[in-house]
Amino acid sequence: MTEATMIGAGLLAGTAVGTWPDLAAATETVAPARRVEPGAPLDREQWTRALDRAKEWFPDLSALDF
Repeated sequence: MTEATMIGAGLLAGTAVGTWPDLAAATETVAPARRVEPGAPLDREQWTRALDRAKEWFPDLSALDF
């Protein structure tokens, strides 16, 4: 499923106009092709170093505090 937002909006709209009696029934019509779980835990130190490097690429971003 490449457009999860579109599917969700369609399910809500269909429920609102009576295509399905409730959201639970609507969601039974959709089955994800695969499920993606988070991988490695966040390495905050590595993230901070990458952010510092990225700030050098665009000087205007250096003033921002993430």
